[in-house]
Amino acid sequence: MKFRSTNRKCDEVRLCDAVLQGLAPDGGLYVPVSIPTLPPHFFTRMRSMKFPETAAEVMLPFVGNEIPEPELARILSDALTIPVPLVTLSPRLHVLELFHGPTLAFKDFGARTMARLLSYFAGKRGGEFTVLVATSGDTGSAVAQGFLGVPGVRVTILYPAGRVSAAPATATGFISTSAGVITGTLFAGGPTIGLSGDGCGTGAETSRVIGAGSTAGSAWLPGTGV
Repeated sequence: MKFRSTNRKCDEVRLCDAVLQGLAPDGGLYVPVSIPTLPPHFFTRMRSMKFPETAAEVMLPFVGNEIPEPELARILSDALTIPVPLVTLSPRLHVLELFHGPTLAFKDFGARTMARLLSYFAGKRGGEFTVLVATSGDTGSAVAQGFLGVPGVRVTILYPAGRVSAAPATATGFISTSAGVITGTLFAGGPTIGLSGDGCGTGAETSRVIGAGSTAGSAWLPGTGV
């Protein structure tokens, strides 16, 4: 499977490159060149499958041979430990609840999965990556929780001081005080939460930004011994 930029001004890339780059060089978002069709028997079997198993089968066509099936299953089993109850409101109306993650945001699913994908590919490249996140909502706390303790990746979160609602601020602050691996510093007029110990987010980074994320303004930087 190849991925192309929504701006279509750069070359198509593999999943590994799309994950490690974040944004495409032309500023677009990476999307699959095609959407595979799942076989009919998948929907029959899905009723008896666990959520990580369902996710693995859905993701496999997009991953191709870049991640072995057992490794993909391990990644998703580790990432998707969040309860996903389907609540019945009426015989024809059901609601899938996506707020049972550690930060009570649906972004917990994506952040935890992306963290482990990035860690896997970073390990293959033999380097360490720093994720820089600028947020004013629940993205920061979801990313902090999602990447917490994931090898080969660290995170720096920037958010406007005093302008973040109570829930994400509390969630991010809880990580910084209880996990012991996140430090708070002052950066660009607001607190920065870093997942790498002392010195993260203090301007000591010497690596160039090789990509950026979408809604959160995330950026991947190859780590260089900060």
